[in-house]
Amino acid sequence: MIFPIRDENGRVIAFGGRVMPGSEDPAKYLNSPETPLFSKSRSVFGLDLARQRVIETKTVAVVEGYTDVVMAHQYGASNVVSILGTAMTEQHVSLLKRFADRIVLLFDADEAGDLAVDRAVQLLISHEVEIAIASMPQGVDPDEFLLAHGVEAFDQLLVNAPDVLSYKWHQLYRELASKDDVTGRQKAVERYLELIAGARGTAAIDPIRWGQILDQVRKHTGIATEELYRRFRAKPKRTTPKPAALAVSATANGELSASPIEAPKPGRPKDAEDRAQRGLLGVVLADPARWNSVQQLMQPRDFTDPSCQKLAEIVWNHHRDEGELAFNELLGMLQEDGLRELAIELLEEAQAMENMDQMLNEAAAYLQQSRNRAEEKKLVAELKNKSDSPASDGNSKQDEIEMLRKLQESARKPDIRRASS
Repeated sequence: MIFPIRDENGRVIAFGGRVMPGSEDPAKYLNSPETPLFSKSRSVFGLDLARQRVIETKTVAVVEGYTDVVMAHQYGASNVVSILGTAMTEQHVSLLKRFADRIVLLFDADEAGDLAVDRAVQLLISHEVEIAIASMPQGVDPDEFLLAHGVEAFDQLLVNAPDVLSYKWHQLYRELASKDDVTGRQKAVERYLELIAGARGTAAIDPIRWGQILDQVRKHTGIATEELYRRFRAKPKRTTPKPAALAVSATANGELSASPIEAPKPGRPKDAEDRAQRGLLGVVLADPARWNSVQQLMQPRDFTDPSCQKLAEIVWNHHRDEGELAFNELLGMLQEDGLRELAIELLEEAQAMENMDQMLNEAAAYLQQSRNRAEEKKLVAELKNKSDSPASDGNSKQDEIEMLRKLQESARKPDIRRASS
């Protein structure tokens, strides 16, 4: 079953396929490939039909799939859209907040839904838009809720949806402090502050908005606002603080205090080639729009450092399958602490560059010349072996001449401007 995917103005930019019941295809959905017109990280399904109602209500509801959107509109809930099954990105939020002041997420209560909530916390902190989480009865889809209760009850569900900071706190509290014990509450506070620290560490934020967020954190955790300001203090300009864990402890009078835990630092670049490779990967993390240029120079298998190679595989695969990858979203995808630390360090290095274009040119030139030198050595060895071979005769002279011609071509300086454009 095929769904046309349109942009906010109603123009068809791609198609989405949904397997029919009984299919053995493991992929539930299949979308058109990424193009200059279509990127999953920037596309919102149903927005062209929902925008008028979204503008009127200042609220947009985000569900998980095409069919949820179709059924919601049929039942009269016409401010419902979908983000094509991928994680919500900064591009999605930037598009939706053009029409709405409030985004309400209706996701399944599973691991993917929990990750979506964590991602929403990061987006709330970095964007001037309210994000809320609506909870439906366990196992009930939006269309089932609408069928049973009607559109008025659905609208009320959106109105009553708690903001994402409150939702996440209560989720952690139920999970870790269900018996209302001191240790459980301390764990809940620690996890909550870790999440806020990670979101604060990867985003610029308006001071007034940050103050409002910390006031809400204070109400949930009981930690004084002054203490929270001190613990979340911004780092120097042009760097991105690491989303370090926060150790939570109880003081003598029973109040909770939070202090940062230092994380181990990843290895530094060893030589010029390592610096060039790290620079290219860092540029992609800092400016995802440059991936198309960088991937013409480097593929994941070309990275000599195993950690960089593993990180590049994740980034390259996402760009090919899902489109541009925001850094906050990448951090949410990385489960290994070593890769998270590496990604943050590479981003910091890229942000400290005075001129990314110049760095790209220099890295492209160095890597191309390095490959040329390796090819030269290979050709020289082949030529020497051919000359020393007893079977060498006058008939092989033409082959030697051809090898010499290739050797001269490989030594030419690459067109750096083409490589980085």
